[in-house]
Amino acid sequence: MSRSRRFLFLVGFFVLLFSVLSPAAYAHNGSNDNGWGQQGPSGPVGPTGYEHHHHKNNDNNQGNEDGDHHHHKGDHGGDCGCQPQGITGPTGPTGATGPTGATGATGYPGPTGKTGATGPSGPSGAMGPTGPTGPTGATGPTGATGGTGATGPTGPPGSIGPTGPTGPTGATGATGGTGATGGTGATGPSGSIGPAGVTGPTGATGATGATGGTGATGATGGTGATGATGGTGATGATGATGATGAIAVYDTSGTSKPGAHVVTGEVALVSGSPSTKAVTLSGAAIFTSSTSYVCTIGNATHTGGTVQVTNNSGSQFTLTGDISSSDSYFFVCVGN
Repeated sequence: MSRSRRFLFLVGFFVLLFSVLSPAAYAHNGSNDNGWGQQGPSGPVGPTGYEHHHHKNNDNNQGNEDGDHHHHKGDHGGDCGCQPQGITGPTGPTGATGPTGATGATGYPGPTGKTGATGPSGPSGAMGPTGPTGPTGATGPTGATGGTGATGPTGPPGSIGPTGPTGPTGATGATGGTGATGGTGATGPSGSIGPAGVTGPTGATGATGATGGTGATGATGGTGATGATGGTGATGATGATGATGAIAVYDTSGTSKPGAHVVTGEVALVSGSPSTKAVTLSGAAIFTSSTSYVCTIGNATHTGGTVQVTNNSGSQFTLTGDISSSDSYFFVCVGN
């Protein structure tokens, strides 16, 4: 029972007790016996009816009235000979109401009511805010330095990166025009004529002798002076541009890898768990198979971050990186 209900209960109890005890208290203060105000005066008595007086008894002997009644009952066969009683007179007016009695003394407090049953538990209150973080504890002493660990084995040498691409061959310059032909040098002098033979006698006409041998060639004359250089000829038309040269690919011994080509590019990972990006090749960039080429990867966004390359086929490979990463990576793929 709540305090307010207990209080109302006690107030009601005291009011009831007071109403019961008030007449008794007034009686102790000089009121009449019934606990109310003093009774008013009696009204006038009505006229007395006719009364038969027995001959045997005198008017003052009221004590033998019963005996006389029995006597007359026996003598007259049950008829007492009494006259009927007269009508009752009117009731006198009600007396004036007496004054209100004094307030009775306060009654004793009633007994305390029994404690009511315990009400159901109220709902749990909302969780209070988190208390402030306690101060940081003092730093513990530095532990002893551990012994130097054994030196790990030397890792294998990293693979040699691919040779950078050769720049394209420059266009061939136009061929200059042919210079003018220099003038003919002067003819050298003729050799001297040998002496005439002695004229023999005129013989018979003999047979025609054999033709004599050709005389020796005279010495070559000196070279004439060089003629003046002719003017520069007009520039010829530009020749057609030659095909772009292929990037040469070599192994570690310097042996050329015929038929090899290089594919380069840059892509960004799609954030996820893990982050991935599939790279699809087309046209002349496609390699023969998933095992005929290798790719080198570098982070173009910042230093660090790891990524793994998986060759799915000759026309596609996938980059797999860290969780929730959208870093960009450049790649260089070399193969057949």
